Amino acid sequence: MRYWSVTSERRPEFLGRGFKGRHVFPHTLHYLPKAGPGALRFSGPMCGITDPTAQWEILLHATSPRLDGVPRELFFDDDIVWHKRQYGMDGHVAFGFVAVDGDRMFGLNYVADVVQRISRRRELKTRIETALRGWVYMLLNGLLNFAVEMRVRTFFSPTAELVMQNSRPAQPALFERIYDHAVGVLFEVRRQGPWWAIDVEANRQRLVRPEPRTAPTRPEGTFCLVHDLGAGDTAGRPGVTDPSQAMRLVEDTARVAKELGWPVTFIAPRAVFDEVRHRVAGEGHALGFASDDALASDELGAELIRCRSVDQRTKGYRLADARPAESREAVELCYHKFDWLLVGESRTKGAMLALERGVVNIPISLYDRGLAGFEYDTWTIELDAIVNTRLPVVVSLGESWSRLDLDRRRRLLERVPAQVDVKTCDQLTEAFILSRAF
Repeated sequence: MRYWSVTSERRPEFLGRGFKGRHVFPHTLHYLPKAGPGALRFSGPMCGITDPTAQWEILLHATSPRLDGVPRELFFDDDIVWHKRQYGMDGHVAFGFVAVDGDRMFGLNYVADVVQRISRRRELKTRIETALRGWVYMLLNGLLNFAVEMRVRTFFSPTAELVMQNSRPAQPALFERIYDHAVGVLFEVRRQGPWWAIDVEANRQRLVRPEPRTAPTRPEGTFCLVHDLGAGDTAGRPGVTDPSQAMRLVEDTARVAKELGWPVTFIAPRAVFDEVRHRVAGEGHALGFASDDALASDELGAELIRCRSVDQRTKGYRLADARPAESREAVELCYHKFDWLLVGESRTKGAMLALERGVVNIPISLYDRGLAGFEYDTWTIELDAIVNTRLPVVVSLGESWSRLDLDRRRRLLERVPAQVDVKTCDQLTEAFILSRAF
């Protein structure tokens, strides 16, 4: 994994370039080749770019000693870090979404959940606001560095007016401080329509260049357990639609997972999604929506809107019969803020994880439906074969799994080697994206 670092020793350089001392803190930056959630909703109307492959997500994380003593759980509190862009790392402060078109780069939005939502944790409010008040200045410095690395000639940063036209601003003064004042303080800019045009070469002397670093990542060294409540059986019967049945199935799997200390990814139809979400909340599990088997391809967009009316932040999806998405469907998934798609391995011809049109395809290694009607011994043989030959391993269990008694389910999963790192599909996706950071 590549990332960029600014240590405490670089503080004099910032001061020498006109930054205020209270705005400077040590941090890391990650440049990720992926559209952030909702980025396509901004880039189309704002700059006319609708291609997910042109999108980048820029992450800003604060490092020691600025956050020494701040509880780690703050950065994983979903009520504070609403957009969930931590990528499993402590100290997540802010993100910026950008779109690159040749030698032009367009900023789309700059957000710091932990600062802007810290009033929900009154005991930490003053400390966080004081420590991280300069987040937008550190982020803008990182964005200019990204523009240099991408050989961008002009960085177009949106005016507050443009961002507010494409969002639901609750505090116009806050938008003006972020998108107008901070940009004007840091850079030589000129107004060009609804944008602040920043000549990258002319502003290089204002940049404090972060240092490139590398850290090991092993997205392939993982095991993912998926319980798919939406998968129909081989007789053509649909997945679970009764909330009480869904709760019984989830309860059984959650009990086995707790004994093993494993997180699980639950795939649920929209009809029972709320119940499943509330049952597994706070236990480290992940969720994904399951498509109706009868859903036609041209109906996907409308269905995704209905899914988002139930939950705005779930990152995963599974199409009917775990088929891969067509190009247009992948763009729809990206547009509606989905990060990953669970795909039957037979449909991916044995491919590993892949980023396609802004969505990570996660191939299923062992699919419950393929074992319908087989005895327990066959399950063990199939599982042993995949966990001992290649990783990552994604096991998707559903109706056939639910017919096994709890003891057999437990004994089956205990065959997975103890040294394997068990992750959710959310975590596997994040590790995969981080491994491709620029």
